[in-house]
Amino acid sequence: MRILIISGWYKPLQNPRAHRWTAIAEHWAKEGHEIEVLTTKATVHDDDLNGIKIHRIGSASLSQLFQKNNAQSDPNQGKKTSLKTRCLKWFHRHVWRSIHFPDEAGIWYLPARTALKSILKTQEFDVLVTVSMPFTSHLLGLWAKQHYPTLYWIADNGDPALHEAFPRSYQILYHRLLRNIEARILEKADQFVVTHERLKSRYSAQYPLVSKATNIQVIPPLLFPAPNGLSAPSVTGTTVKIGFAGSLFQRVRTPNALVMLANQTIDNDPTWADNLEIHLWGDLEPAFKTILQTNPCFKLHGQCDREETRLGLSQMDALLNIGNSTDYQLPSKVTEYLAIQKPIINLRQVEYDAFEYFFKDTNMVLSLAVAKTGGIDPTSFQQWLSWLSAPKPVWNMQQWAAMVAESGLERVAEAYLEYVRYNSAKNKSD
Repeated sequence: MRILIISGWYKPLQNPRAHRWTAIAEHWAKEGHEIEVLTTKATVHDDDLNGIKIHRIGSASLSQLFQKNNAQSDPNQGKKTSLKTRCLKWFHRHVWRSIHFPDEAGIWYLPARTALKSILKTQEFDVLVTVSMPFTSHLLGLWAKQHYPTLYWIADNGDPALHEAFPRSYQILYHRLLRNIEARILEKADQFVVTHERLKSRYSAQYPLVSKATNIQVIPPLLFPAPNGLSAPSVTGTTVKIGFAGSLFQRVRTPNALVMLANQTIDNDPTWADNLEIHLWGDLEPAFKTILQTNPCFKLHGQCDREETRLGLSQMDALLNIGNSTDYQLPSKVTEYLAIQKPIINLRQVEYDAFEYFFKDTNMVLSLAVAKTGGIDPTSFQQWLSWLSAPKPVWNMQQWAAMVAESGLERVAEAYLEYVRYNSAKNKSD
């Protein structure tokens, strides 16, 4: 097959959608498919990457422009940023985050559409894949489907268009418009992919007039690269080390409940100030850093590359997940945590937690309910204290291997094309 992938985020960018689609694209290329990718310039200018033709055009966000301006600044100026960069940052923080459309990658739409128009005018493809987030990729897919209606279109979704992390002003401005656009995508896409059943049900309920049960497909998060003896045995001793990987931001995921849990644990038994370590890898808002640094339990590592983060997590006694405030988002870290073979603490903020449900058939997750006050529910807190002092559970390796296989690269990549082949055969028979 000849496949064109449109993704604002692709290698060398470090985020879940870039990891997922770089791995799938390279896997398809190794299997003999002809793959091309339309993406942003990022920090490299390669025309061919691991057998894949890359079209790099424009920037997916103002943040990328900041990086380019800093990279192009006079080295003799040291770390001093240019006036242009400072103005862009001010505009981004105070204006753009409240008005951008459909997301920060909106500035990428016009240059990417020009490139897409040129690509489709000169070449034929069997399949078009658009990857969200950024949701702007789906707008490009909608344009392509309008002008090339026979082109098979897969719309792959990490999150809904109306993401709760966006400012309230943004949601008020664009709520109706984005709902209408998302409905059109559901209607026009030949294959609409989500990562779990809860999100599929949400789309079906929100868009009953256009959603088709046979059109919305569930393909799980990707586990890649495959585990290869990464997990280290827990070090015996009095110190309990717990690791968290991911971004923390307002409205969806904050460290507030975690901070309250740590403080309450030390108040209950002061020895935990020396014997409990909570390590965090990932982006943190400045205000969160200030809060976390007030407690000696927290060790902040910042944004590290994927392998360094994996190695750090493998040396923990347990892993930590801070649940989303939504019941339909499944963090991509579920497969990262699965690979590391450690018990997991889950701070559950909603009754149905997609992360917890992913591990529902195991005994590896201790779920602590976050109360309406922001702290940990009293019953959950007692369970936590018991867990701290007790022997930690270990994985049933047969069960672990089955879950790893379900999210492996070969199975996930093939799931997309199985549906393409099924629909192609069905259309021919009809």
